[in-house]
Amino acid sequence: MKKKLDTNLRERNKLNEKLNKILVERLLLQEQEKALMLETKKVLNRIKELDCTSSVKKDFTFKSRKTHSHYDYSEIAQRIREILSKTEDRMIWQNVLCNELQKRGITFSNAHVMFKNTLPYLSDVKKEKIGRKIRYTLLTK
Repeated sequence: MKKKLDTNLRERNKLNEKLNKILVERLLLQEQEKALMLETKKVLNRIKELDCTSSVKKDFTFKSRKTHSHYDYSEIAQRIREILSKTEDRMIWQNVLCNELQKRGITFSNAHVMFKNTLPYLSDVKKEKIGRKIRYTLLTK
């Protein structure tokens, strides 16, 4: 019985030493990561400084975020009614409707959000989901 306790104690001590080594390695890795982060920040700041001065050519173009656009949803609703009234069967798929709106100068970043916000102004338009596609139908009165 005593022999078993001794082997368990030795094994536990070895595991404890191994755990301590792993923790020390982990701390070293964290310090290295912090050093790399600081170096990365310095490099990025230097790049910004160079970009601000006109001595560096603008070979690199950065994609800027689109500014948030406020739409006149009642006007978009009117355009949708016009498009639907000109179609033969007074119905149209959402992707075709998007293309028609873009041809008429209405641009938007997310068609789903634009239609969701426009629907309250379209009491005479019915929205149907067929599979993955959405169809809009102008209701005749």
